[in-house]
Parts: sequence; C-alpha cells; structure tokens
Amino acid sequence: MKLTLNRDTVLPALMGVAAVAKGGRQGEVGHDRLLLEADTSGITLIACSPTQCQLVARAEAVVVTPGRAVLPASKLLDIARALGNGASLDLSRSGKTPVGRVTLRAGRSMFRLQGTDPDSFPVIETPERLASLALGAGDLATALEQVAPSMANNDVRYYLNAALVDMTAQPARLVTTDGHRLALRQLPATAESTGEGKFLLPRETVLLLARLLRQRTEGEAVSVALGSTLAEIAVGELRLTTRLVDGSFPDYERVIPSEHDQTDALEIDRGDLTGSLKRILAGSESGNRGVHPVVLSRAQGGLALDASGGQDDEGAAHDEIPMRYQGEGDIRAAFNRGYLADAASVIHEDRLHLHLGRSPSTPGTLRGADSNDLRVVLMPVRLEGG
Repeated sequence: MKLTLNRDTVLPALMGVAAVAKGGRQGEVGHDRLLLEADTSGITLIACSPTQCQLVARAEAVVVTPGRAVLPASKLLDIARALGNGASLDLSRSGKTPVGRVTLRAGRSMFRLQGTDPDSFPVIETPERLASLALGAGDLATALEQVAPSMANNDVRYYLNAALVDMTAQPARLVTTDGHRLALRQLPATAESTGEGKFLLPRETVLLLARLLRQRTEGEAVSVALGSTLAEIAVGELRLTTRLVDGSFPDYERVIPSEHDQTDALEIDRGDLTGSLKRILAGSESGNRGVHPVVLSRAQGGLALDASGGQDDEGAAHDEIPMRYQGEGDIRAAFNRGYLADAASVIHEDRLHLHLGRSPSTPGTLRGADSNDLRVVLMPVRLEGG
C-alpha cells in the first residue's frame, strides 16, 4: 500500500472518525483504532465501536498502490494536527513489513505506526429500512441540540438515555425526557419522511451526530434510514451507522398537560429570563443549580424570581423581570433553576410563552411565542405548604 494525503483534506474526516474510535470501551477490538482502505478513487476511514456506532468517511488521496491497514486513531490524528497547513503526508507499507506496520513521512518527519490485522476489524452492516427521513444538516443539528439537554445520562432506565424518533407523528418528532423534564421537537414540514415506527437513538449518537452536522453546510442534504436494530445517517462523504436502544419509550403525550390544566401564557423576553436566572444563580449558595428551586410569582407589573438560601437565609436571591399576562389571580410555581435555564437556552425566539399548572402537581410548559415546534415540559418542585 502506498498513497499521498493532503493534511487539510483528510483532517476533518480523521477528527470525526477518531471521535467514534475513542468512544468505545477499553479492550474492545475497535477501541481507538481505524480501518484505512485505499483504492484508486481515494481512501475510506472507518471507526467502529461494536456496542455503539460506526462512522465511515471518504477523503481524497493519490493512491499508487491500493491496500488496507488498521491504525491507532488518536496517534494518527495527533500527527495530522501537528503538521502545518497544506502539508503532504506519504503513507506506505511494503509487503516485507509485519501486518499493520505503516510508515508515514511528511517533509523531514517520519513516523512508524503499528496496527492490527484488517480482517479482524469489526464492521456494522447496513441496516434494513423500515422508515426514512430527508432534511437539511442545519435543521437536524438544531433539533438534536434542542432536545439533548432533556436526555437522561446513565439512568438505570436505559431507554431514557436516548432520543425518540417518532415517525408515527406528522411531522415526525424528536422527544427526550429524564423523568423531570421533557422536550418535544417537531421536525420541519419540509422534511421528507416515509414509513412509520418509533426508534431510540442512543445518547452518544445524538451528541456525536449534532457535532458532526454542525461542521457541514447548513442546507446540505441528510438522509436517515431507520431499521429494527440499526439506523444509518448519511451526509456528504460521511456515513454514521448506530445501534438503536432496545426498549419502550414512555407514553410522552400523557405527560404534556392540556390547555385546560394550565394558566394563560406568561409572555416574557428570553434575554430577560436567562439574565435573571444567571443573576439568581450567581447570588445563590455555593452557586449550586440544583440545591434550591427558583420560585416564580406575580410582582408589581412583572414576574418575580426568588431563590431561598441556606442557614440564616445565606444565599437567598430575588429578581424581577417584565411580563405580559392576561390571566387573573396570583401565580406561583417553582422549578429547578438549571432545567428552566436549559429550556430557555434552546428556544431560539426572542419572546417566550410560559404556561404554569393550575395545580401544584401539573407541569409547566415553555415554548416560543411564535412557534409550537419546540415545547419543553418541566415538572414543578413542590413547595412547603403547597
């Protein structure tokens, strides 16, 4: 095998593939390894975590002699990053060298890497197609980023460590919940979909895919194929295959309160709310977001936000922001400060509508004033005497 790479051309593909390779478990066959396949049209880089996902990336190369090699992903990425912009990297392996040993040369620099047998490298097969989606890279990246904060992390209820792709709804939806909050994001009406079903994308895949898509052109076409156990997402020269979570997602529609169970909308400025929550957090005890809730109540011409303190009321904080509210009577509800801040941060509108529950146990809902595409449902914190 003998070929020449341009450092700038191969680096983006190498960064994505290396991220997947490092994501596997220590000791797995593919952990921190990538399979490089060279043919007359260029090279293919493959990273595979057998228990999670596989990323395939194509890159341009001048291939003199085709071949295959399994190389340490992190080390190859470190070498590419250390080279100067536009550097040329020659990669070769002669038939007399041990299996997997490859020599890299860039100017006066030389590196030798020891890999493993390409035939033993794990590969995930292409999934069967039960349903599919087609939409822009920017649209899908935004939707994933908006629901990601509400995903559970290392929850024993493993099906919550995932994002639900609900293809039974029209338009299709992404839904996440950790049991304390829930995010529902309708995909754009321009997204093309076929088939039906409900599919659970693992948390690691959701976060990785959002990062990869942010590196693409906003309107670049993305195709998503969904099967019974696998999903494949393709964009440009990248193809990500992931194992789906085997489990049943909760009936999320039962969690979303009806209009009858909630107050009229409290209309507030997004910047006012996020700024107030930052001030409350800065003044609270130890700066801990989760120790005390933030209590929302009606103030003179606005919305009051209060956080209780610890001993001797140390760390208590109070703030007020403007609010438009057409409802009658007092309002009072408490939410986890961090969850409320996360919800406000992922809604990309200047004006927000906050609906509070009419009873202490009814969830609140935050969404944009001009759109219902994204809704974040927040479980209230029960107050003393409430």
